[in-house]
Amino acid sequence: MPETATPIQAKALDKLTELASILCQTPPHSHELSITNPIASEALEGYSVIIECGQGNIVWAVQMWANCSFRRIRRSEKIVKKCNSGIVDPNKEPKILLKTLQVWEGSVCDDIIKLHKLGQLKAEWWNHPVTLIDKDDEAKYLMEDETKKLLSSRSN
Repeated sequence: MPETATPIQAKALDKLTELASILCQTPPHSHELSITNPIASEALEGYSVIIECGQGNIVWAVQMWANCSFRRIRRSEKIVKKCNSGIVDPNKEPKILLKTLQVWEGSVCDDIIKLHKLGQLKAEWWNHPVTLIDKDDEAKYLMEDETKKLLSSRSN
């Protein structure tokens, strides 16, 4: 991360790193993500990351709004197209296409993280409906999150 990262960029990086560790199905390893200074553009909506480790031909794409709320998580299958019209051309690079398998949007993305933190996210959760957590679990999650923030602010 650049040394001049804004607090919002640092928050985005933390949230994207946490989600990357949930999506990656390879034995635990770190993900080196960085937030670069965005190019001024009306098309820029926030931050995004692509995760290609684990699960063979599966690619995860995460999009986040500029305010650090999750916009979308997309699970895709990478398809390598080696020929054109049935003819293999050894001089051409193969085309890589992404076939979208599943998409989760908005608050469901936050629920995926909450369920993970509570130890309630099912193995291969993408094959099951993401059930929203009940109010008691929500309160427990919020209390744990606020406690962490309080302890963090005291240590600074």
